[in-house]
Amino acid sequence: MTRLRFTGLNLTDTGVGLILHIGIPKKYLNAVQGILERFNASFEYEIKPYKEKRSLSANAYFWKLADDLASVLKITKEEVYKRAIYHVGKFQVLEAKTEEIAQSFCKRWCMNGLGWYAYCDKEKPTTIYMYYGSSVYNSKEMSRLIDFVADECRRQGIETRPQEEIDSMLREWGESNGK
Repeated sequence: MTRLRFTGLNLTDTGVGLILHIGIPKKYLNAVQGILERFNASFEYEIKPYKEKRSLSANAYFWKLADDLASVLKITKEEVYKRAIYHVGKFQVLEAKTEEIAQSFCKRWCMNGLGWYAYCDKEKPTTIYMYYGSSVYNSKEMSRLIDFVADECRRQGIETRPQEEIDSMLREWGESNGK
């Protein structure tokens, strides 16, 4: 798959069809020409906002903090992660038609990965709280997750990096991941 990042997008209606104008740096000329050469075949093109991938340093730092905190609390680093997701993570509330559908959805949702979990409200069992794993977080959401665990570490007397360094890692993560 060829990926192309561009900054400008305009459509012109010719009356017969639409012309898509995009602003791309010249260094991508060969890639664009390659795409255009294949354009006569049937292709599907998706245009979406660009999102950078997380830097390994921010991700690695999160897991180091989680591991340090887990040692003090005598739980697993995975449990620290899940608690952080629960307290400051991204979630949605969903209404199911029946309690059985809600329970089935929760089981399937949790199969997405470690931070992906869901539970049904005890008072209204058709209401589902579904949490997303950090693999889909943008830099602001990841920042909240790291800040939460760093704060918990400080409360437990665990040394953390200076806030400026954490902020720098998160900026790098956001820039490298488009988030």
